[in-house]
Amino acid sequence: MVPLGLFLEGCYPGGVKPLTIQVPDDLFALSGWSEGEAQVAATQSLVMELVRRNRVSTGRAAELLGVSRWDIDRLLGEYNIDVVDWEPGAELP
Repeated sequence: MVPLGLFLEGCYPGGVKPLTIQVPDDLFALSGWSEGEAQVAATQSLVMELVRRNRVSTGRAAELLGVSRWDIDRLLGEYNIDVVDWEPGAELP
């Protein structure tokens, strides 16, 4: 997993929205993560899903996660997200 900048109160210009999710104890234990690591993984997954759905750009995703564009490229690969948006049969530039 790519190390990510954590959202801390006052560090993110848009503020932070507390969000609580409940997962079974055995699922959490399987992850092997601390609560902080789980928070980072959940945030990363949310942002990557927004990229997949074309709701945010990769540049904005990097900003949201506090990582470099190189890290975002690695994450896109880890999440199997193709950012080239083309239609079959269309001419490539």
